[in-house]
Amino acid sequence: MSHGGHSTDLRQWGMSRIELVVFLVMLTVYSFFIQYPNVNQNTRFDLVRAIVEQHTVTIDDYQENTVDKSYFDGHWYADKAPRHVFPGSACLHAIAQAPAR
Repeated sequence: MSHGGHSTDLRQWGMSRIELVVFLVMLTVYSFFIQYPNVNQNTRFDLVRAIVEQHTVTIDDYQENTVDKSYFDGHWYADKAPRHVFPGSACLHAIAQAPAR
């Protein structure tokens, strides 16, 4: 399909129209609200990665990313409430399980 001599066939990029719209919206939103990593985010993301990638709640392998951590019985733990961690873990797990195109 073409309009004015320009190809609008999204299949050449391997995406549907809705995927393109979602991509552009997310690109706009995330480009506008730039936040640099900080210890609060790092602590939570470290826990998300530990849960999804290593199936544990200890952040031993990621503990150098943050100063917000607790040491107990030979292991490092995130010292933040897990309210944001559980949805984040579910999302990261779903992304990790998605088939590659």
